[in-house]
Amino acid sequence: MLLRLLILALLVAAVAWLVTRRARVAPRGTADTVRPLVQDPVCKTFVPKETAIVVRRGDEDFYFCGRECAERFEQGET
Repeated sequence: MLLRLLILALLVAAVAWLVTRRARVAPRGTADTVRPLVQDPVCKTFVPKETAIVVRRGDEDFYFCGRECAERFEQGET
């Protein structure tokens, strides 16, 4: 009986610790975690703007997931 109470107390303590720990983590979608995405015009995938490959045509920037898509775009294969 004492062993069951000890196990129950440990379980309650673990759940309480997880709940309070989870409350300290910033929720998804906050300004700290949001990264702007851009769509690759060739393969249509979305990539983070800061890691995308940029090709400038005139006054417009085009963003690509990789060098292959950027090259296909420059060759007119869109």
